[in-house]
Amino acid sequence: MGQESIDRLYQTLEFDRVLKDLAQRANCPLSAERLRQLRPLPDVDSVRTSLARITELRTFMDSGGTLPIGGFADIRQHLRTASVERSYLDPGAFREIATVLEQTGAIRTFLKKNRSNLPLLYRAAAGLSPQPDLHRRIAGTIDLQSLDIKDQASPRLSAIRRQMARAREGVRRHMEALLNRLWRKGVLQERLVTVREGRWVLPVKETHRHLIEGVLHDESASGATVFVEPLETLELNNKIRQLQLEERHEIEKVLRTLTALVRKQMPALEQNFEILVFLDCIHATALVSRVFKEHEPAINRDAILEIKNGPHPLRLLKRRVSSDVIP
Repeated sequence: MGQESIDRLYQTLEFDRVLKDLAQRANCPLSAERLRQLRPLPDVDSVRTSLARITELRTFMDSGGTLPIGGFADIRQHLRTASVERSYLDPGAFREIATVLEQTGAIRTFLKKNRSNLPLLYRAAAGLSPQPDLHRRIAGTIDLQSLDIKDQASPRLSAIRRQMARAREGVRRHMEALLNRLWRKGVLQERLVTVREGRWVLPVKETHRHLIEGVLHDESASGATVFVEPLETLELNNKIRQLQLEERHEIEKVLRTLTALVRKQMPALEQNFEILVFLDCIHATALVSRVFKEHEPAINRDAILEIKNGPHPLRLLKRRVSSDVIP
C-alpha cells in the first residue's frame, strides 16, 4: 500500500486525528513528529515486540509507577553544527544538550533499578550513556538558568572580568563626582547618568554644552538636551570597550573548546537522543492506552481483523460514553 493510500485510509478512519492526540503527549518535537507519522509495521514479530513494550510500561504505570521522562529538545541540528571543525554552539544549544544528558542519566538509573518490572525497556535502553564528564564541563562553563558564561570558564575570562569591574568602578566614581559638581552649577538637565551607544554619558542642557568638555553622543527629540561623554572618563570608557571585545573573543574560545568536547562524544550523544525519542514514543502510547483503557490485542498471521465492542477512540478522547462500534 502506497503512502497516499495509507493517508487516505487514515483520514477515512479518522486515525490521523488519533495520531495527532497521541503526538501531543510526547515530550520532544521529534517524538511528536514520529508519532504523527506512524505507519503499519512490516511483520507480525515487529508488531508483537512493539505491543509488548507498550503493555510492559502500561502495566507498570497502572501499578503506580512513572517513567521519569520530561521535556527535551531536538538536538540534531546542534550536533550537525558541532560536527564542523572550528564551529561553536551558543549557550542555549548547550543547555538543550545538557538536558538530554540529564534525562539520559535519570532514565538509565531508573531502568536499572526497575529492570525486573521493565525488562523490555531496560534492554531497549541498554545503549544509553550519560557522559557525566561532558555534563560537568557544560554546567561548569555555562549557567544553565541564565545562560551566562561563568567567570570560572577560563582563567583569562575571569581576569578580564575583574579588570572590567575595576574600570567600571573607576568610571562610576568619576561620573558621580562630575554629576554632583555639574548639577550644582546648573549644567545638567537631570541629575542622572545614562548610557548611549554603550557609553556612559551625562544629560547636559544644550545651552550649557560649552561648559563641559567631551564627546557628544546623542540629543533629545526636542534638542534641549545633549548627551555628553566627559573627557575625564573617555579613556576609562575606551578601556571598558576594549575589555568587552576581549571578553567576547575569550567567550568564543571557551565555546569552541566546549563544542570540540561535544564533537568528540557525537556518536554517544546521537545514540542517547534516539533512544530517548524511542522511549518517549512508547511512553506517549502507554499514556493513551490508559486513557482508552485498552488491552493488548491478540495478533495472528492470517490477516484476520476482528474488533468486538470497540468504541471509536475519538469519542473516548472526548470522554463521551458511547456504544458505537467500529463496523
